Amino acid sequence: MENILNNLPKSSLLYSMNPIGVGTFNIESLTSYVTRLSSAHNITLGVLFTKIIYPFLEKENFPRDGIKANKSSAFNNFHYNSNELVYALTNLTTIKNLENLTLINFNSFLSDYEVRSTKYWCPLCFQDCRNNKSPIYEKLLWSFEVVEVCFEHRCKLVNSCPSCNNIQYHMTRSGRTGHCYICDTYLGLTDCRKYEELPQDYIVWQKWIIENIKELLILNQQERVYNNKKWINYGENIEYIINLIANNYGIKKNDIFKVSNIPRRLYSYWKNGQRKASLYSVLKLGYVTSISLNKFFSHEEYIMGEKIRRLPQYIYQNNLYKNQKKYEINELKEELRRVIIKNEDKNNPPLSLSQITKILGYKKTETLRKKLPHETEIIVNKYKEYINEKNIKMKDDLRSIIIKLMNDGITPSSSNIEEELKKPKFFWKNSHREILSDLLEELGVVKKSK
Repeated sequence: MENILNNLPKSSLLYSMNPIGVGTFNIESLTSYVTRLSSAHNITLGVLFTKIIYPFLEKENFPRDGIKANKSSAFNNFHYNSNELVYALTNLTTIKNLENLTLINFNSFLSDYEVRSTKYWCPLCFQDCRNNKSPIYEKLLWSFEVVEVCFEHRCKLVNSCPSCNNIQYHMTRSGRTGHCYICDTYLGLTDCRKYEELPQDYIVWQKWIIENIKELLILNQQERVYNNKKWINYGENIEYIINLIANNYGIKKNDIFKVSNIPRRLYSYWKNGQRKASLYSVLKLGYVTSISLNKFFSHEEYIMGEKIRRLPQYIYQNNLYKNQKKYEINELKEELRRVIIKNEDKNNPPLSLSQITKILGYKKTETLRKKLPHETEIIVNKYKEYINEKNIKMKDDLRSIIIKLMNDGITPSSSNIEEELKKPKFFWKNSHREILSDLLEELGVVKKSK
């Protein structure tokens, strides 16, 4: 009997839940996995981190809510947070190789900025999961900054809720996969932009990007570790490849960077180990020489194309590829005027200046404010007007519910109001709690002391 007990597998504190898509390019991201894990235990991510994961790691200092949403992308990267989370989950679930849900074993040859800070997804992939009655999950592929389309459904990825228009983060304390963390709207309902409407050069370029990243994602643990060790001396590796390309085509290094649309000065940083080449740069080098991403990093035999090919023309002149578009002032003014007209449509919520800034490919709203102060002021005022109207309506709705509950002899607590609204996490947002406090004071409702 004792021998039988000794041979039993080790039990886990958390469900021994397998990640989705292991061994395929559709492998799940770590943030998706841990979000599904929290839902399986019927607890929020905030509780999972503060009550289980951080105590296991013996952390004394951590975010009050367990997670900083705007920093959660680090868990899919090779940040120390991702290493800690993988270590904790491996022990708590007994599931092995969870690092394959991240870029941990790519840290020697990928730069620090390949993972998006916000979440992108294909709504039609979510809908397929729902139709097939399989778990909705987020692919690690979607986390890459350079990936912008889903080739399975021939559409662009999206990053904002179809209902409240808020951008989504990889993890939030109360979030659940496939739903908006603010209004809980299902995220498989968004209208996608079909890529048949997009320039053909853009499709060609995205196809090259995705096919190459897929080759990296299907590598097993041993292959990832092996490639990673080869690139510990990054400068020597990158210099060797550039020299090989120059010799193969009988051209100068400057010509390589010129045709690849890469600033020549970056090469100095790369070979000195001061900075790693971005995935975007490596993909461009690979495209012009026909070297796949996997061959580039695995040091397999470099079989190059007969001649250097030019990058798709789209990269130089498109208005959708955010890192490349440069607007003339009159063109930019025309774009903002279109937005202003669109914001007058009563059927759709207006876009904020922050959202417009990202759509146009700028990093800071201040850039637009300086270039076109009059147009940006109109956009800001319109959005403020929309938010004010939304808050007034919300306040009226809450007032009606509070009065109804009081008339029914029910305490107008936040949980009772959420139940009436059918929005279980409505008061997790600070602004909503502030509105409730003002209303209770206005109506003379005395809060019960705990």
